[in-house]
Formats: sequence, structure tokens, C-alpha cells
Amino acid sequence: MNSQARVFLSMLHETCDGVGPHDADGVAQGLWTFFASDGSRQAEGFLRDGEPHGTWRVWDAAGQLRSESEWHEGEPCGRWVTWTAEGELERVDVKGEARPAEVLVVLSSMSAAQTLPV
Repeated sequence: MNSQARVFLSMLHETCDGVGPHDADGVAQGLWTFFASDGSRQAEGFLRDGEPHGTWRVWDAAGQLRSESEWHEGEPCGRWVTWTAEGELERVDVKGEARPAEVLVVLSSMSAAQTLPV
């Protein structure tokens, strides 16, 4: 697994509870949703063979969409977009130039002004 995918998924698992399907071998497959301890949706996206694949979205504790990233078989690709807590466009990167830590904003008990460190 790509180190960026590993960081991305480990941050999700450390701060949220994930719910999604597994294949017969116990490997995560399909649409996964991660929830904060208060039950609010924090992140959602597809896993293929346990790795991020397709579009992933991350919301802050207030329910505001904060980021959208694209993955292909665990590799960052396409557009990576982040928005401020007020919904203003903050940053657009192409082909995975952003680091996953910049995409994971406001998980669990963190304030809306913080992003997770690398």
C-alpha cells in the first residue's frame, strides 16, 4: 500500500469508526463510511482491496464538506479540493500533489480551524 494511502486510512481509523463491506477473505471492499463518536459522518469513499479507490469526501463536525480527493488503487490522482469551514474554495491540487493529511480535516474532536499534521 502506498504510504499516502496508509496515512490517510490510519488517520481515519484512529479518529472514527468505519462501516463497510468486506470480501470473503476479510478485505475491505466497496463503499465505506466513517463516523465520529457523536455519530456524525466524517468521511466516505470506496475501498478496493483495502485501499482507497475513487472519490473520497471528508466533512467537519458541523457537517460542512471540507475536502474531496481522488484515488486509484491506493495512489492519489486527479483533483484534490479543500474548502474552508465557511464553504469557500481553499485549495485545488491536481494528480495527488496534496498530502492526505491536508485532506483530512476536522475529524473527531478537533476544531473546525485545524487540519491534521503530517
